[in-house]
Amino acid sequence: MAEPDLAAALAELAGHPYVVVPSPADAARTTRLAGPLPATEVLDLGFGAADALVEVHVRGLAVDGLHAGSLVTSASGEPRLAVDSVRPADAADQAADVAALCRALAGLLADDGDRATQSTRAVLTDGTRHTAAAVRDALAAVRLGTLPPRPPTPSPTDTVSTSGTGTEHAGGAIDPAQRLQGRPEPAGAASVPTTSVGGSMRWLVLTGVVLLVIAVVIWLLVR
Repeated sequence: MAEPDLAAALAELAGHPYVVVPSPADAARTTRLAGPLPATEVLDLGFGAADALVEVHVRGLAVDGLHAGSLVTSASGEPRLAVDSVRPADAADQAADVAALCRALAGLLADDGDRATQSTRAVLTDGTRHTAAAVRDALAAVRLGTLPPRPPTPSPTDTVSTSGTGTEHAGGAIDPAQRLQGRPEPAGAASVPTTSVGGSMRWLVLTGVVLLVIAVVIWLLVR
């Protein structure tokens, strides 16, 4: 690729939100990023820088001299990837870009044991992701994993303590023995009358006797 094309590509890359192209004419100077930084900040920078690297690589280029000093703070105080120059590159050169970026990002991580930090470090030190797109997507997955979790859905075995009523099951199936013995039913279950099997039989027999007596009395009256 000719030099004018490289200059045009660099100008296009300068429009990426996570790219800074330092220029001697710039009054605002960039400063190298220094750690340790929280995992959320490293994730944000890493996602953006990897996405910027994708734009470099799809043009058949590589960043010339990408290293830890390429992660900078812009004049506005935002973390950026500094791209001084680009050069024609093959897959091996682009894989070297990815490895250099991962090393630089890992160097910014705080030495914390929280899940987000561990997951971010695992992505950056994996060594099996040789493309910028793969690193970007892996960091995006970690970013999604750091969102506040949804409240857990109560399971049938969870219990809810209610003042004055003892411990009741929240939802779930009703134990037949519990229903027959007249124990409190689970919250949210349909109300079923408490009746024993023996009681039902007695009512049937009694009703039959009464009907028989009434029939005999009617028969005697009509004779």
